Amino acid sequence: PISSLDLNLLLCLQLLLQERSVTKAAKRMNVTPSAVSKSLAKLRDWFDDPLFVKTPLGLLPTPLTVSLEQDLADWMQIGNQIVDKFHHSSPGGLKFVLAAETPLMLIRFNTLLEQVNERYPQATVKL
Repeated sequence: PISSLDLNLLLCLQLLLQERSVTKAAKRMNVTPSAVSKSLAKLRDWFDDPLFVKTPLGLLPTPLTVSLEQDLADWMQIGNQIVDKFHHSSPGGLKFVLAAETPLMLIRFNTLLEQVNERYPQATVKL
């Protein structure tokens, strides 16, 4: 089951597919090559496949890895869309300034304030 796999390993696998190099994948992930090698070992164990074979030109993906490449790219794209929705739907630093002519109008702002706070929890609201 997917719950037994660290999803960061899938990012590592995707970068290894793109770079065909442990060192280059490590640079893109801002980790050491040793960390990528350890991640690759975990992936090999999880998939029960070598995933890549070392060659003089770099890492050569196994047939299983090649078969996963498009699905993995799709998975990462969906993951990025989910993360982007969160970051774009509640921008930080928003400021709202509300004005009312009478104190009675302030009562009407309660619902609006609740909606603003729910939708933009980091926003500042001035009355």
